[in-house]
Amino acid sequence: MKKTFFKIIFDEIKSSFGRFAAIFSIVALSIGFLSGLLVSTPDMRATADIYYDENNTADIFIKATKGLTKKDIDTVSNLTGVKEIMPAYVIDSLLNVNNEVLTAKIFGLPILKNGNGLINNLQIISGRMPLNEKECVVEKSWGTISEIEIGSKLTISKENEDYENIGDTYNVLEYTVVGIVENPFYFSVESERSSIGNGTANALVYVDESCFSMSVYTDFFIKINDSEKYMAFTDEYENYIENYVDKLKTIGIEQSLIRIADIKNEAYKELNEGKKEYEDSKEEAETELSDAAIKIADGKRKLFDASLEIKEGKIKLQDARETLKKETNDATTKINDGYEKINEAKIELDDGELKYAEGIVDLENGQIEYTDGLMKFLDSEKELSEAQAEFNRGEQEYLDGIKELEEGKEKIKEGSKKLSNAKSMLIDAENQYEAGVRELNNQKEQFNALIDQII
Repeated sequence: MKKTFFKIIFDEIKSSFGRFAAIFSIVALSIGFLSGLLVSTPDMRATADIYYDENNTADIFIKATKGLTKKDIDTVSNLTGVKEIMPAYVIDSLLNVNNEVLTAKIFGLPILKNGNGLINNLQIISGRMPLNEKECVVEKSWGTISEIEIGSKLTISKENEDYENIGDTYNVLEYTVVGIVENPFYFSVESERSSIGNGTANALVYVDESCFSMSVYTDFFIKINDSEKYMAFTDEYENYIENYVDKLKTIGIEQSLIRIADIKNEAYKELNEGKKEYEDSKEEAETELSDAAIKIADGKRKLFDASLEIKEGKIKLQDARETLKKETNDATTKINDGYEKINEAKIELDDGELKYAEGIVDLENGQIEYTDGLMKFLDSEKELSEAQAEFNRGEQEYLDGIKELEEGKEKIKEGSKKLSNAKSMLIDAENQYEAGVRELNNQKEQFNALIDQII
């Protein structure tokens, strides 16, 4: 029976050997392909595991929305099994790069302290690591990550929504690219997500942690003891690390409560400080207002006193002017009267001389007329004496007028002196008024009007 079965099989193969050979080749190829796949997976895992171990890639990383403090570092570091912890600042910002605005994820790492000996070692592809806080390195181009050349200037863009308060995040706003690196933490070519811009990061930038001004960290990168003993991407590795993840979650809940309490305490402290500043400012403002009110009242008083002095000066000045005018008019009248009397005396003297001349003529014409002429002469002489006396009286009145004129001049001088004193008082009042103006600007128009009236 057996022989018959095999005979039938061989006969079938002989009769359709081409078909048999084709099926055999397909089956052999499939087995070879499957074997290759089964062998490639462990090889790829081994290669990735070696790459991660060589570059000290983090086993766990923690991101906190409320920030991570020194207390959090100490708590996580004290967890049994934690080999190393690297705190970091990781912030999404818009950057100006070569006249282009890119959405970037900026890492603040202890570069100046550790160089590239970090958790997630940065592998230099070209250039070098930063030597000061104004230098940076950038991730090589892949996926959505743009190519940025060495020597490029990167500037925190003013288009960032929080740019007005950018000093609360960054100490340095401009960097020079000195190297291109590869971060083992970004092994995948998938797009890196961003919380700003279009939601996709176009640049990964690494600077020293001193470039940040934040008081708390945003991320922890953690290495676990003996994690290198387990192959990456295996259930054994995942289970081993998950055990620490669970512990860290518990710690995270506890630390979050502490952090919330600290934030509240800080807020209350700032609130109390703000209240104190408000009360101090209020007290200071009230004191200043009180002082200002006193100065205003004092200014008003000085202004009122100055107004009274100006009015008094104005009255005295007007009185002096009227007195001077009256005395000047009186002296002028007396002088004019003296001139009139002198003129009258001269006229009478001229008349007497004329009559005397007529008498002399009459005497020469006849002895008869001599007596008459003599009488007329005597009369004329008498009139002449009277005219002389009248002239003397006029002259005396003229001299009296001159004396009165001098007295009038003295009174004019006294009036001028009084006028000068009144002007000095007026100037003093104006100076006091200007002092009042400097203290009370709102009295300026009233005072200017008053000065205009005086002037």
